[in-house]
Amino acid sequence: MGGLGNACLYSTKILWCLGISVFLFSCTVSNNFYVNNPVPFGKGTARGYVGLASGIQPKVDSVSVIDGRVYYTEKISVAPILALGAQIGVSKQADVRVALHFPKILGGIGLRGGFQYSFFPAESKVNMALGTDLGFVVSKDSIRLFGWDWTASALDKTSNSALNGDVFLPVSFKLGDEANMVITPRYSFYKMYMREFEHRDYGIPHNFRSQTITIGLQIKKIYLETSIMHSNNIFYTHVGIAKIISIHPDDE
Repeated sequence: MGGLGNACLYSTKILWCLGISVFLFSCTVSNNFYVNNPVPFGKGTARGYVGLASGIQPKVDSVSVIDGRVYYTEKISVAPILALGAQIGVSKQADVRVALHFPKILGGIGLRGGFQYSFFPAESKVNMALGTDLGFVVSKDSIRLFGWDWTASALDKTSNSALNGDVFLPVSFKLGDEANMVITPRYSFYKMYMREFEHRDYGIPHNFRSQTITIGLQIKKIYLETSIMHSNNIFYTHVGIAKIISIHPDDE
């Protein structure tokens, strides 16, 4: 079987195992693990990854015991996610990106897709690309399975979905045969649907924007990432680690 076929089979097994697992939490957490790589892969070549990282979620101040009204702070909070993703070459200089993530490991599900165009050949020691991503996430209590409500507690019902979009400009530097560093400025827009009352299913949209600088370091098959995010005059830090899975069309 070809490399892309092996990758699909491997990903299917992972997703099946996750799908039969028990949901532990319910939350809306964005995917702020980017795994940027401006080096073009070339048509038919891809790279996948599996990692643990962090994302952002609304920060709740309190929930009224009288009427169930949810009160939010002006801040956002950071929460862990499990992330799976791939970057796939569709032409000599263009790649598509796709990522699946599970807030607080299995408290919901999110999907992100994007496109980037690289400016220099793959063999360049310095490379740069321009890209854009669009994504969404739904919390576990927004997913109804056979009429069951999977929500764990009142505070888990504070948000039910979110949308995000961003533009990014990754720049990479080859540090050796098996090491490279990527620095990426990114501008992002978020729309989070946050419940006004905990017992009502619909959410009120809340918009905010952020500016982020991400530094990624890949050494062999291990990828490390840290991001500094600025939003509403507050700085937030994200970190992540992933195992890189290289996929080539001639793999057997």
